[in-house]
Amino acid sequence: MGAMALVQIIAIAIIGGITVSGGLSVAGAIFVLAYLQRISSHLYMISEIVKGYEQSFLDAQPMTEMLMSSNDVTDKPSAKQLTVTDGAIQFSDVAYRYQDGASDVLTDITFTVQPGQKVGLVGYSGSGKTTITQLLLRFYDVSRGAIAIDGQNIQEVSQTSLRSQISYVPQEPLLFHRSVRDNIAYANPEATTEEIIDATKKANAWDFIQELPEGLDTVVGERGVKLSGGQRQRIAIARAILKNAPILVLDEATSALDSNAAKHKI
Repeated sequence: MGAMALVQIIAIAIIGGITVSGGLSVAGAIFVLAYLQRISSHLYMISEIVKGYEQSFLDAQPMTEMLMSSNDVTDKPSAKQLTVTDGAIQFSDVAYRYQDGASDVLTDITFTVQPGQKVGLVGYSGSGKTTITQLLLRFYDVSRGAIAIDGQNIQEVSQTSLRSQISYVPQEPLLFHRSVRDNIAYANPEATTEEIIDATKKANAWDFIQELPEGLDTVVGERGVKLSGGQRQRIAIARAILKNAPILVLDEATSALDSNAAKHKI
């Protein structure tokens, strides 16, 4: 039995006793009980509101910890803006070791991607393919060596300018609890509907978007749960296309697509 119900039973017993002894009329007793019932219902609402606030604080805790944590990668005070003219990428004797690692996970990585060239990294799971893309985006800094874009060391430029020049599609596409339109336009908030549709057609996503209940305005759910894995990847690819950055990085971005759809993207 809840505390609120127990209080109500006690109140009824007390008022009933007063009424029987002649200290309160029947009408007065009914009025008092009705008034107490109304007060108790409001108190119950207040307790639910307090529970809601407590749950909100609990839900916000991981995000608060993330926002309060310090960045491992920071810009130098003299960091410049990255200027991309051709889009050539060069890894020179790059090595990387995790902060708590005892040895390098990448060693002597050297290669060059020429402007307009398509390069695929092939290797077994855990061989460092994703780590290489994250080093290019400066999610981590190299332990040794250097990465340059058009001859500019990425550690000498601002992270914002670096990432503005790269369209990135990760292994697990991140979709927000918003509409398909909003998720695609996140890459370019000023994009017109025509530009968004053109990007979805290039990503081979327009056909299934038209079949959704509200088309581009269909809400995809938290992390895109209302879409299949392949549909989420196509939305993420459309977002990258809409950004229209000079460098495109796909980290196993077609893993959930069938062979024909993957071939179309490539």
